[in-house]
Amino acid sequence: GERWARHWMDVARYADTKGYVFREDREYHEAYKYRDWLVDAFNSDLAYDRFVTLQLAADLLAQDDDYRDLPALGFLTLGRRFLNNQFDIIDDRLDVVSRGLMGMTLACARCHDHKYDPVSQADYYSMFGVFLNTQEPGGEPWPHRLADAEKERASHILIRGSPRSPGERVPRQFVGFLSPEQKPFGAGSGRVELARRIVVDGKPLTARVMANRIWMRLMGDSLVESPSDFGTRCPQPVQSDLLDQLAIEFVESGWSMKQLIRMIVSSDVYQQQSLDRPECSAVDPENAFYWKMNRRRLDFEALRDTLLATTGQLDRTLFGKPVKIQQAAVAPRRTLYAYIDRQNLPSVFRSFDVASPDAHSPRRAQTSVPQQGLYLLNSSFMAELASRLAVQARQRSAKQDEEQAIGWLFERVYQRRPTAEELPLLTEFVRGYRPPSSPVRVERWIYGFAELAAEADRLDGFQRLMNFTGKAWQGGPALPDKTIGWCLLTAEGGHPGNDAQHAVVRRWIAPRDGFVHVAGKLQHKSDKGDGVRGSLFAAGQLQGQWTAKADEQSTSAGPLEVREGDTLDFVTDCIGGPSHDSFTWKVRVRYQGERSRQWRSDQEFSGPLPERLDVWTQLTQALLAANELATID
Repeated sequence: GERWARHWMDVARYADTKGYVFREDREYHEAYKYRDWLVDAFNSDLAYDRFVTLQLAADLLAQDDDYRDLPALGFLTLGRRFLNNQFDIIDDRLDVVSRGLMGMTLACARCHDHKYDPVSQADYYSMFGVFLNTQEPGGEPWPHRLADAEKERASHILIRGSPRSPGERVPRQFVGFLSPEQKPFGAGSGRVELARRIVVDGKPLTARVMANRIWMRLMGDSLVESPSDFGTRCPQPVQSDLLDQLAIEFVESGWSMKQLIRMIVSSDVYQQQSLDRPECSAVDPENAFYWKMNRRRLDFEALRDTLLATTGQLDRTLFGKPVKIQQAAVAPRRTLYAYIDRQNLPSVFRSFDVASPDAHSPRRAQTSVPQQGLYLLNSSFMAELASRLAVQARQRSAKQDEEQAIGWLFERVYQRRPTAEELPLLTEFVRGYRPPSSPVRVERWIYGFAELAAEADRLDGFQRLMNFTGKAWQGGPALPDKTIGWCLLTAEGGHPGNDAQHAVVRRWIAPRDGFVHVAGKLQHKSDKGDGVRGSLFAAGQLQGQWTAKADEQSTSAGPLEVREGDTLDFVTDCIGGPSHDSFTWKVRVRYQGERSRQWRSDQEFSGPLPERLDVWTQLTQALLAANELATID
């Protein structure tokens, strides 16, 4: 259920946020209940015709106040909000219904008759009328519920798609070429009738579309070249008889998705090896006739979950609120439960080809880009997983010997023993490893506190802040710290300590000789208290000083001469007392004549330097990052 729910979430353009909506709340609160409904639907083998119908009209089909299926409406309601433009929202819903369920590019007829398929502009606005007569009441027990409009709204063909140019009125009804009798829908929005037409009148097409999607997910390639467009521009599938067979058996099984999956995975074609057969590849190099299994990479969710499972960290708990998996070194929840921010999709998701939640996604791209390898080599997620598994290998090495420990580790990761060629190389690496003497990473920014002398022109006794929370450097795990008070530094600013002896210091270390320019703004928002003072020291010499109270001060300086290893200290103190002294001070440093290379305090804010990985952790990470784990072969 969790695996196939994620596949369907690509179809349904799922996200936990609305996208850009000005100052409106961006969250889709409780959106995750749609995801959980999908998991349960696949696990319980909900018949596909019912699966479709509930996602279009669960609110209209609820009986006796049983609203358990209301989250199914997330298929329609959790799309992008388009700055709340009603026409674009409806167009998006028509697109996800027509392409996602019927393999039709209905949205192409918004401004004119479809150029290739037998879909008129009247067909588009007939279907448009269904959603024009649907409203979002929200509220309990599901904040994204729908309801039919109390008063019928007429749907008109919009000339060239412009709301300012209404044309002929059209009835709410199904696409003409799939329903030649053209019987208009009855009272209400028509969503129940639309759903039934899709799974009855459109049965041959609807069944083929889903059968093709299931085949694609299992076999690594689709029978129909464009999984969401079965129109005339789509090439006739080579295996059209096979697609017909799958669709017929799908319907005759009672629309059982599990039965269709079972039939495919128990077949001879699915159980083939992925090895090349020269006599076959000479005739069919594209493997259109499936004479072997396609070799393919794990998608991001499966790869991340495999890494967690292999290292014994995977949390198998079903259902629940989303988790921002990129904000912790190891968030053990299955990747299905990751928080999906439509406007700011994390870079790791984009690097590994996760479907964009902005629109319906027929299939994912499969790219090989450097960012993927760099993530597997350099991320704290991989380092933490490798270190946890390496502990067990190291313990086995102490009790047995390196070869036995390596064999155990190799089998744990790849489910096979190392070959006679591999084992000596791995053993030589472990036994011959000598750690380099150079540091893991050169520090460019350091975070601490110091005493600002009485004249405020000298800085004494710099000490590092020792506690990093994941978002801030501070004196201890809680504020105020009993020793140094309110000292706090974040990516954008912070809070000074209680007195001049505990001014917070953001220190930049010069990488080479030269002249630098400094730019920034010191901001203090509160009209209470006595404000804050910012001081800039270069190699211990005061270069500038600014006071901010309920305002913003420019903090530019330069050119300042620095030698390699010299420091620029951006110091903030409380002046008289620490009350209401939260501040923002983002600065950037650049060498004279080098505008393209700048050091930015907010973008380069970081936690403590990582410890160097020992030999067992490095070996473990190398095994986890290799293609063998990431490839379905």
